[in-house]
Formats: sequence, structure tokens, C-alpha cells
Amino acid sequence: MVSSPPSSETDEEWKALLAWLATFPGHQDPEKDVKLVHNAAGRGLVARGDVPPNTTLISIPNAALLNLRTLRPLYPKPFHTLTATQFLSLHLALQFRRHLSPSASSRAAGKAPADRYWPFLATLPRRFPTVPLWWSVYSRTAATLRADFDAETTDESLDELEKAEKGAREARGRRRFAELLGVMPAGVRRRTEEIADKFKADWAAARKVWTSQHDVSGAWGLLDFLLGWLNVNTRCIWFSVDSSKDNNLTLCPVIDMINHVPGRATKPHPELAALTFHAPTSSSGDPPLRDGDELAFSYGAHEDSMLCAEYGFVVGRDNEYNAVEIDRFVEALFDAQEGGEGEVKKGVLRDEGYWGDMTLQSGTDTPHASWRVLVALRLLHHRLPSHASSPSASSAALLSADALAPWYHVLTGAAERISPANEKKVAATLKGVCDAVRREAAEGGKRCDAIQLRWDKEPRSVKAVEGAEEADRDDEEARASLDMLRTIWREEERIAGAVAEAQ
Repeated sequence: MVSSPPSSETDEEWKALLAWLATFPGHQDPEKDVKLVHNAAGRGLVARGDVPPNTTLISIPNAALLNLRTLRPLYPKPFHTLTATQFLSLHLALQFRRHLSPSASSRAAGKAPADRYWPFLATLPRRFPTVPLWWSVYSRTAATLRADFDAETTDESLDELEKAEKGAREARGRRRFAELLGVMPAGVRRRTEEIADKFKADWAAARKVWTSQHDVSGAWGLLDFLLGWLNVNTRCIWFSVDSSKDNNLTLCPVIDMINHVPGRATKPHPELAALTFHAPTSSSGDPPLRDGDELAFSYGAHEDSMLCAEYGFVVGRDNEYNAVEIDRFVEALFDAQEGGEGEVKKGVLRDEGYWGDMTLQSGTDTPHASWRVLVALRLLHHRLPSHASSPSASSAALLSADALAPWYHVLTGAAERISPANEKKVAATLKGVCDAVRREAAEGGKRCDAIQLRWDKEPRSVKAVEGAEEADRDDEEARASLDMLRTIWREEERIAGAVAEAQ
């Protein structure tokens, strides 16, 4: 769930967007075949009538896309050193501050060349309350954020936050975001930390370029950049721009409103002069588009932990890509082996590319342990000669071929198992790991329930003091976030239980 402007405002901005797109050569009116709707995801696009296979539903001219190719001509050379994510985020931050800021000092007079894309940018979400990075930032005070991000004392976005902090609504929001961060499953936490590190690095790179130039006027702050960065991170799609893979992305009007459905084969399609989206072909395997059906494509083969951390939504049990990360459980098993044998085996797994990324997977039929888990556990229970467990024998290169041959035979497919005894130990250990995951997941679900009960008992004074509509929205978003985390915990418990029962 992302938070767009109110539906009435969104509808007006949708009309303005369509009028703006009509000014581009090669324009095709999107409303011929699709219409905007407001739904549980915030908004989406649905078909107008039954649509024949492979019909071009949306065609956005390349000149209306926002990417390095269209953005660089609007800025001087120093900005061209920025990555696509950094450059787009900075541009959006400038535009949001210029057009949306309550501070008159932030609004430059007249119309600048960079404003040409505002009819598109005005349709982008203004808040991301179900994305963990949003929780991470807004769980902190303005003073803490200034210190953590080395933000300037003139940062107007943090000045505005500091003023809002005096209200009960803002205090409750900070506390709730902190509670959400505290109950995240391990996979969501790991990804959130990685995303937060990337955001901080992009912020620093963008500020460095900005403070070293004097040719572009305007102002933008940390929270403006956060809003821009999250729009870029959640809404960009692949589009060939230059030789750097990381820079081949674009923001695209209209197509950016299409929501995710796992397993869909239909995708946005770049053509010579436009980025297009077609109705599914007869051979795609996707369902045909009937009147009122929502347009959708897959954002990738991603588990809910990733979808939560990156996009702020989950699919639930229907997501065949759901998985439980068990690296920390497996690593503890190797660390517990005496005489340095566990360290030697970890070195072997690293050398062979099998250390880490160990998961229990939902799959299309029956949940199962990944091949990487079985490879690691088979080696765990394969006894090495005593001389091979010395600290100096830290990798496969230092072990004799005979010592590892039974394990390598299974790894290469020459044998199905090391021995019946080894396989029995692997099954027992895997069940033990699954039981530990189940206990952790059950406890995580209980913690979510306890938080919800605590929220249910909170006084309603915030509504009376600061407005019922905003307070209701905050409450709905917080509960949606909590439900999202609870769903992931339940999926982890289900998957681990099914794998345990299969042993």
C-alpha cells in the first residue's frame, strides 16, 4: 500500500496527465482501452470492455519517460556523474519541494525547464507508510535524522517535521513505526538494512554533487529525497539507456500504475519510439482481459519478504516464491562442531559457492528445503579425517580428494547420497531447524497480536485533537503494515511446518 493524493485530487491529476501526454507526437490515448480505479493497492488500471489478445493498450512516447536520457539535458555536467537512482531521486526531490512545499521560500517563481515533467510527477505517491524504509526514517526525530544523515541546518523538510513533532499524532506515528521495525522477520530486517544503507549512500552522493554546484537553483531536503528515492525504487521499470546495467531504468507515466501479480508473463515492452503495454497474447499463459479486469504484470519472482521490504506489500499463501531464510540456523550448526571441523567445512562451502542463501521454499506443490541446504547439511554430517580439521585446512584446496569424494559425488550427481546414515542425520537436523523456525515464527505472530491489542486500547484523543480523517488514515496504514508482517510470520511457520512433517 502506498499513499497517493486523495481520490478526487488524483482524478484531476489523471486528467492533467492525459492532457500533457496528448502534447507528445505519437501519442495514444490510454483511456481508449483502460481506466483509472481506486482499489486496495491504492490505485490501478482496468480494461474498458473485452480486449483482443496482443492489443496495444498503452503507448508512452520515449520523450515522456523520465530517465537519464531525458533528464541529463536539463542539468549541467556535474550532475551527469550520478547514477540513475541518484539523479532521478534528486530531480523528484527538487520538484516535490518546489511544487508541494508549504513554505513559500521553497517555491521558485516562474516555470523552469525541469518543470516539464510535473504533470507526470504530480500523479506519484506522496507517502509510503507500509514500506520499512519509511518506518526507519519516520521512527526518528528531526534532530536524530539531522545527525544520522549529516543534514544541513537549513533543511526545510526536517524543519517541517520538527514543528509537527509537537503533536500527539506525530508521536504516536514514531512509536508505531518503531514497533513495526521491532517485529520484522529476519528476512525483512536484512533487506531493510541493505535498502537503508543504499538510500543513505545515494543521499550522500546526491548532496555532494548538489553542494558543489551553483548553476541549479532550488532547495530540497532529506525527506524530499526520501520521497523521490522511494518513488524511483518502487516504480521504475527496466529500459535500455546506457551501457551500465544499473542505469537502465525509467519512470513511465500510466504504466507505473499497473500493479503486481505473481507469475504473469506479460510485461511492459520497449519499442522504437515508445514504451508500451499490450493485452496478453494467446500463448502467454496469462488470462485474457475482460471488461473490468485489472491490468497486471509480475515485478519478478520475489518472495514476500522482498516485496515487503522493497514495495510495501505482500501476496501471502498464493505466492509460490515465498521462502524462509535459515542461514543463521545452519551457520550455528557448523559453529558447534568441535575441533575446527565446522570452520573447515564452511570454507569448503564458500570455495564451492554453496555458503549462504539457504532457504526453505514454498514452491508450487510441496514446501521443501533448497538444494543449497541439503548440500550444506550433507557436508555437516560427513566426518572428515582428524588431520583435515586443523585450522590450516581451511578450504577444499587443502583437503585430500578422498576426504571429500563422497560429498563431491552427490554434489555432481554421480551419487544420490553419501550414505543412508548421513541422509538420516540430514533429515533429523533439517527437522530440528524447521522446528526452531516454527517456534520463532509463532512467537513473531504472537508479538504482532500483542501490538494490535495494545493499539486497540489506545485512547482516541489524537482524532479529537488533530482531525479524525488523518488519524483514521494513519491507523489504517499502521494496521495494514502489521498485517503484512503477520502474514510473513504465518507463511514462515507454514512452510517450516510442512518441511518438518516431510522428514
